[in-house]
Amino acid sequence: MRILIADDEKLTRDGLISSISWDKLPFDHIDQADDGINALQLARTQVPDVLLTDIRMPRMNGIELAEKIQELNPHCPIIFMSGYSDKEYLMAAIKLKAVRYVEKPFTAEDLTEALSESVSTILQTRANQKSNALFTRDASSKLAQNMTRSGYSSKNDPALDDSGLRDRIHPKTAFTTFIIKLKASLNNLTEEGTTSIINDIHRAVTRRNMSEIHFIKQDSVFVMHIFADERPAESLLLRLAQEIKELIPKDISFFISIGKTAVGAGKVFHSYNSAVILLQSSFFYEYGSILNYGNSPDPLPANYPYEFAEDFTKAIQEKELVRSRALAEAFYHSLLHNHSLLANGVKDVYYKLFMQINMVQYDLKLQTETSAADSESLLETISNCDILRELHMMLLAKIDEFAHRLQSLSQENPTIFMIRDYISRHYSDYSLSIKDISDHVHLSSSYLCTVFKTETGKTLNQYITQFRVEKAKQLLADPRNKISDISSRVGYSDGNYFGKSFKKEVGLSPSEYREKKLGR
Repeated sequence: MRILIADDEKLTRDGLISSISWDKLPFDHIDQADDGINALQLARTQVPDVLLTDIRMPRMNGIELAEKIQELNPHCPIIFMSGYSDKEYLMAAIKLKAVRYVEKPFTAEDLTEALSESVSTILQTRANQKSNALFTRDASSKLAQNMTRSGYSSKNDPALDDSGLRDRIHPKTAFTTFIIKLKASLNNLTEEGTTSIINDIHRAVTRRNMSEIHFIKQDSVFVMHIFADERPAESLLLRLAQEIKELIPKDISFFISIGKTAVGAGKVFHSYNSAVILLQSSFFYEYGSILNYGNSPDPLPANYPYEFAEDFTKAIQEKELVRSRALAEAFYHSLLHNHSLLANGVKDVYYKLFMQINMVQYDLKLQTETSAADSESLLETISNCDILRELHMMLLAKIDEFAHRLQSLSQENPTIFMIRDYISRHYSDYSLSIKDISDHVHLSSSYLCTVFKTETGKTLNQYITQFRVEKAKQLLADPRNKISDISSRVGYSDGNYFGKSFKKEVGLSPSEYREKKLGR
């Protein structure tokens, strides 16, 4: 806190400052002035939390100074010091709601008591302000949520009164819903970071003579209703969206969807629903895109791409990988330009393409059989893709991996293939052992280990550990997977042992690897 001491007698100021035990009070700035004019000039650049002032001073007395200070800070407690028991000054002090009126000479205890009382007043005022602000904010958030419901009526909504907006919203008020969808949860940001972004967005709206109310949905969706007396121009909304885009940190992936403007609080749900529908097409855009009805292509009839799927499957089976790549590129660009399928439909197509490549590779003994766990992991990875380009790049990488394996095709020892296959299907079992594997391939444990080391250059335990760590790395790429769950999913009953094994292989702990992978 900051205190301003105004007294024309330097001896009084020095004695006062030296006599008070400041370490017992929350003041970290003590400003001084030798008259009212100088005190006011200082207060204009360094607004005080508390004013301790003499009443009788040259050029401007303490009463006049206090009146000016309260214009700068209406909640500033005032302590008057005076050697005069003048009724006029006393009445003025009461009118200004001074905390104390201390007569000279005073003791250090008198002033300390007055200062402590002023601190209590400040803390109570701040607590009340915070409580009122939180109440208003919560009411505004509740109002924003209420308006998204069909059939909403502002007539009997207490949130409209509690938010203080009833006088500002009328039947002709125009509303436009903005939805900002983040790839990661807002919980990944600090509370201060989230508050700062929201405050910046609020200022961007008010600079354009508009207002906003908002709420946060599912920790990653920011819904904001912008409103004004007149229908805003589309160009104005796009400029606002562009500024909001620039306010969001560069390391956060997001989309901004702009709904159709609706007139009247009862029609806000139309704007909200249109923004939600538009957001569904975000899958076909890049992160950071601003979606509005002016730049969204009209979807063609939703037909499953049977012809493409058949051509792609045939090309993969015939190992025509250049043609496979060309077909994948053509399919990708056709989706970009017409949005003929919903996102889940597209993901279903891509999942089947991945599985087709896996089947061909297995038939060629280029990989072990795809286990149920692997299929589930692939499905989960595809489901977590938020944009089409991520899926497309995954498919191209899979085709390139297939091509690389074909180039290095060699007849692997059938026993080694059976071992790899068994591990790929049982790596998640806590009890997986060398004996289990040796029983499966009908070899003694010692001979099995010798053969595997000779053929691969690795011990069997090394291979199992590395296989499990690679599976764990795939799961760590998704922030929704808890590390404790990942350890059990890749065959570790002891989370600490999993962490040690992972760090030994990767050089990073699982949490460090996740942070690096996600760019945090």
